[in-house]
Amino acid sequence: SCNWNYDNDYCGRPAGCPELCHSCFHDPSVLHFHKTFCRITEYTGDHMIVYRTVGLSAQCSLTLDDLVPWVPSNKSTDESDISMCCICMGIFDSSGGVGSMRVSPPGCTGGHDDCLFDSRYGWVSIPGAAYCGDCALARYASEGRLLHCRSGTSYFPPYCMQCEHNKEMTKWRQDFYETFVALRAAFRVDGKLVNHLPLDAASAALENCGSMPSASPPNKEKIYSIAQNESGKQVVHYNDAVDLLQVSIKLLHPQPYIRDEVDAALQQFLNENGFCEI
Repeated sequence: SCNWNYDNDYCGRPAGCPELCHSCFHDPSVLHFHKTFCRITEYTGDHMIVYRTVGLSAQCSLTLDDLVPWVPSNKSTDESDISMCCICMGIFDSSGGVGSMRVSPPGCTGGHDDCLFDSRYGWVSIPGAAYCGDCALARYASEGRLLHCRSGTSYFPPYCMQCEHNKEMTKWRQDFYETFVALRAAFRVDGKLVNHLPLDAASAALENCGSMPSASPPNKEKIYSIAQNESGKQVVHYNDAVDLLQVSIKLLHPQPYIRDEVDAALQQFLNENGFCEI
């Protein structure tokens, strides 16, 4: 879900060691326990040894203390009536310590249970997949997921994929929102929003906005197709430019859940700014 389409940096250790994209490789908040990686260039397939100088951290082993006691969230589906672990079928008991109570994954802040990846919605809850602490820890052990790097309450690799998904979607939405803000700024002349710009100026504005993180510029043909002739001059109207930018960004992202964030960002932008009155 990271916003990069360039070279990938792959860990050169045995299976189970996380792979890092270009963005995460250079992000000091992404922790890892060794500095030597094998970098595979996406377009040529070249392999080379590279050294990561940020994010180096000691490995820890997961314990019961890392598990988060489950708390009700604001989910649309009420999961609060689940009374037993779906693995051992034991009744949850908050008085018996973490091992016998219902738990969420380490680092979870949203009251999540187990989840799976859905191509339409991203990471979603598995109905009824609630675990007691002892079974959750045993499950992580059976999957070879006890070892991790940690900084405060942040774990890498992350254990709560729903929390990670929500954080990534928030980042995507902010990127998209800022792209629409930049387009609006380009349509300001002498401090006032204008309802159209000359074709060349509008084309440059759309290309500039398309170069921002997570965005993509419309091609020239698309821009020319929305131009209108006014008083013998080719112009592009602000509202048409906004619509075209939305379409262009969504073409870059085939994932439905990311396209939803494009729509949400535009809706937030319009709620705050509105269309330009023509």
